[in-house]
Amino acid sequence: MTVSLYLSGGYNGDLYAYLRHGTDFAVLLNRAGRTASDVFGYSDSGFQITLDDTAANPDVHNYQLTFNPAGGVLTGTWQADGRNVPPAGSFDNSPRTAGLGVFNTHDANGDWTLFLADVSPVGTARLDSWTLNVTGVVPEPTAYGLAMGATALRVCLWRLLPSPQAG
Repeated sequence: MTVSLYLSGGYNGDLYAYLRHGTDFAVLLNRAGRTASDVFGYSDSGFQITLDDTAANPDVHNYQLTFNPAGGVLTGTWQADGRNVPPAGSFDNSPRTAGLGVFNTHDANGDWTLFLADVSPVGTARLDSWTLNVTGVVPEPTAYGLAMGATALRVCLWRLLPSPQAG
């Protein structure tokens, strides 16, 4: 599963976003760059990112440790923030317990909700667009399932063949 976010303007350190499906949710952004020594977080402006728990880049909360957009828009593929704490208490060392993996065993049908908040009135961000990509996996058939399928096929073929007594 991947989620792409296209946000413009604002202040990245003010943004909080999560994705909800059923009773589960994943924290996508939680005040990027916010630490105990920097309570404002990163001052860059905007995201054009894809979030994927298997991304080579680490979680998006600390993106400047990997790439610094120098005040511009962050791009690339990153792991979701995953910090399931209120935005006022989100720091770089907060535990990451709510990544996109929470949805791995769920049915993709139904309602999906994206929640996005700019938690500061200064430099309001705008959601330009977002996408959700869900990739399903078809389970491999088991040996028992294959045997039962072969038996059912033989029964069907047996019924289709003409009777040996038919002349």
